[in-house]
Amino acid sequence: MATFIGFFFLHQTLTPLQILGIAIVLISVALGQQSQQLRQPPNPLTALFKSNL
Repeated sequence: MATFIGFFFLHQTLTPLQILGIAIVLISVALGQQSQQLRQPPNPLTALFKSNL
């Protein structure tokens, strides 16, 4: 968040290495979230509440 605030509000520039670092972090977080969801067994109560929304 600090990087985006600096970029958008303070008009700081990002180097290609910084952009690559941001991409690596975002991809690793997405992969971690995806693998965590695949390992968890489905909760019947969660499915029940989601279907009623």
